[in-house]
Formats: sequence, C-alpha cells, structure tokens
Amino acid sequence: MFLYQLLKYEFASGTFSLIGIIVLPGLAFGALLLAPFLDQGPGRRPHQRPVAVGMMLLGLAAVMWLTYESSSHVDWETRAEANKPIPPSAIEIDKEGPGYAIYEGNCMSCHGEDLTGGPAAPALIGTEHSAEEIAKIAQEGIGSMPPDQFQGTDEELKQLVDFIVSVNEGAE
Repeated sequence: MFLYQLLKYEFASGTFSLIGIIVLPGLAFGALLLAPFLDQGPGRRPHQRPVAVGMMLLGLAAVMWLTYESSSHVDWETRAEANKPIPPSAIEIDKEGPGYAIYEGNCMSCHGEDLTGGPAAPALIGTEHSAEEIAKIAQEGIGSMPPDQFQGTDEELKQLVDFIVSVNEGAE
C-alpha cells in the first residue's frame, strides 16, 4: 500500500510516474542494500553503526507513514457503495418510445431485451461511445458485428441512437 500511496503524490505520478515506479523505490532499495557496506565500523551493536541503523529507521518510518496515509482518510464503505455496478433492473428503459421499437426490430436478438448483451454481443448499457459512433457502428458494424445490421431510414437510425444514449444517461 505504501507504494500506491507514493504514486498519489505529484512528484511521483502523471508524467513523472517512472520516478515513482522505478527511481524512488530503486534508490530506497539500493540504499538499504548498500547500508552495511557504507558503515564499516568495527562494532556490531546498533549504537556503533549509526549510518546503517539510521537508513533502516528512515526506510521503516517512510513505509509506515505512507501505509498509514494510504488507509487513514478513506471511507471504504462509501467508496465501495459508489463503485457498485448498476443492476439492469434499476435502469429505466422507455419501452413505449419509437427508439425501443426500432431497437426491438434490429438489435434485441443479440443485445437482449434489457440491453445487457449476451454471448453474441456486448452490453449497450454503460457504453462510452458517442452518438455519432453508435450510429456508425449500427451501419458499419464493429468487431464480430457485421455491417448492415441496421435496416431502416436515417430518421429511424437517429431514434435508435437517441434511445441508446438516453438509456446510458439514465444509467449514470
């Protein structure tokens, strides 16, 4: 956890992520590896090896502090609740609108009655495609979906796209 916390800081994330992933942990590991060789005093008791003991205590304090910081200010139950997937039954689908009728005739056989997909097609709920991308996919296909699956006019295509977009807006 302490390494994940390190990546939350600006100097070790984003464009500097290699510093947080490789450089800082590498320096810390290297320093601890070299500590016995840097402090070559004749005694073996901790008070006779100040450099080695100091480096070890510094490393231990850093690990403990970063671990504490990573877990102390998080309400895990609230975070878990916010990240729960929305069950399909909780999403309102307007089955009376013209878009659903077009969906029923063109898409339902593969994507399912509640847009959750199936073995032959992905779910349409939670899609990150824009309206233009949805229209293009309906006409040209994508992946294992062949082109020309949609049979209808441009107006019907617009209604279908509006229906899929409205369902996804309700799922957010």
